[in-house]
Amino acid sequence: MLHWKKLVGLTDEQLATLDIALVNLACAADLPKSAGIDQDACVVKLDYWARRVRQYTEPRMPIFRRKRWDYRNSEGYFRAMALVDGVAARLRPALQPGQDSRRGAARSRGHLRPRRHSW
Repeated sequence: MLHWKKLVGLTDEQLATLDIALVNLACAADLPKSAGIDQDACVVKLDYWARRVRQYTEPRMPIFRRKRWDYRNSEGYFRAMALVDGVAARLRPALQPGQDSRRGAARSRGHLRPRRHSW
């Protein structure tokens, strides 16, 4: 288990070789209620979500390449929108038949949509 006290003596080059998730989890050591954190389980879960987001985002990159102006001409912006859209699609509860919720209806589309801005 990595601990922040082991990190303070490392050079920037040494820190750059470490998994950023482990470094962040190590920095949580000794914080209130951090005693039960399973760093390995957290990294496994983060890796799982990173794979899921990549699987959602990469097939949608042609959308960005065709209409990059719809996404502020920013791949980072597009990827952030894909992250939110992909995670929301995965976590969204299924609508029940006959359910007429404005929030549910808006969230039921489940695909990346460009946002138009006036600026």
